[in-house]
Amino acid sequence: MPRGKMFGGTSSINAMIYQRGHPSNYDGWAELGNEGWAWEWVQHIYHPVGTCKMGSDPMAVVNNQLQVHGVEELRVADASIMPCIINANTNNPCIMIGEKCADMILQGQ
Repeated sequence: MPRGKMFGGTSSINAMIYQRGHPSNYDGWAELGNEGWAWEWVQHIYHPVGTCKMGSDPMAVVNNQLQVHGVEELRVADASIMPCIINANTNNPCIMIGEKCADMILQGQ
């Protein structure tokens, strides 16, 4: 059974799951003269979250209204306020965070 069939069954999924890079693959391209193709230049695909702590303690960056502590009229409304990594793409939760932030601004909070 193809590996992708276990995860979704489409040919595009099969290709994405099966073809994963290995450092030696990229270094081989670099050795052939393709600058910038070495493993050290590869950027991983990830969605960082939780880099902007919410709360009232000294380490917190924003309050529960998404306002940045010590800065007037600045709010953070993205994945950085999410307390933990989700098991999905961060696009939809970020849209919801943005909509909630817009509601708070419109309500004068």
